Amino acid sequence: MLHKWYNNTLTEDELKEFKLRDEYDDLVKIKENTDHLETPTFDKEKMLTAILNDSTKNKPSNVIKLHWFKYAAAITILIASTIFFWPNDKITKFNTSHGDYVSAEFPDNSIFELQGNSSLKFDKETWSQKRIVFLEGNAIFEVVKGPEFLVKTQNGDVRVLGTKFEVNESMDTLEVSCYEGNVEVNIFTKKITEQLLANEKLLSVGESTIIQKSELVKLKSVTLNQLIQELQQTFDVIINKSNININEKLSCNFQKQNLANALETSIKTLGINYSIENNTVTLTK
Repeated sequence: MLHKWYNNTLTEDELKEFKLRDEYDDLVKIKENTDHLETPTFDKEKMLTAILNDSTKNKPSNVIKLHWFKYAAAITILIASTIFFWPNDKITKFNTSHGDYVSAEFPDNSIFELQGNSSLKFDKETWSQKRIVFLEGNAIFEVVKGPEFLVKTQNGDVRVLGTKFEVNESMDTLEVSCYEGNVEVNIFTKKITEQLLANEKLLSVGESTIIQKSELVKLKSVTLNQLIQELQQTFDVIINKSNININEKLSCNFQKQNLANALETSIKTLGINYSIENNTVTLTK
């Protein structure tokens, strides 16, 4: 979201949300003071030669990897520092690479497990008043009771008071699973606010949203194929869909208790007929 703000590509709703950040005034000052700056140039051939020469020295392989990371990090900071980087000792940051994970505690003894290719940061000095976490990627949280606990992602916010839950976000995808207690998910671009209890889940991918409640499944702007997958998973049935346009879009809800009722309130709304035999459903139009 910071990148979109700097390049003036935030939507109106996103901009309102962004202005609520504690660091917004500081960001505005930084932007005003750096708009005139240009990204420094560097000699790529010279840099590559230095890296290759360094890697040919007789050192253990893990040391060579660290040297490569040193140069890569230097390049990243060189390119981005005038826009995105500013020193702040109060901010605690965690980053993981592919295949790694980090398990640690927040100042109030709440626990998080950060999965691979993810990053997480929070302000330890204001934690006792405002428990706010900025997440990119995938993390599992186990939260002790206390002030509101807020996980902010580029695709939406997750609010909790005391629970265990998982947040997985990437690009245009946001997946929230509640294991204990309850959470509130806000997706501002879709104007969706949903409370999840234990064993409930929300999945937002592009335009589509699927919310799995304890007794109900809510679907918004999904394809017929997505609906069929949810029905098969919920009722443990096989659905034959020959000669049916599975890319047709719809929004609907269905109860989990009865297959026939679920088909009536979902499939039938598209003018599709069905027949049920044992654990097989056949669709016709």
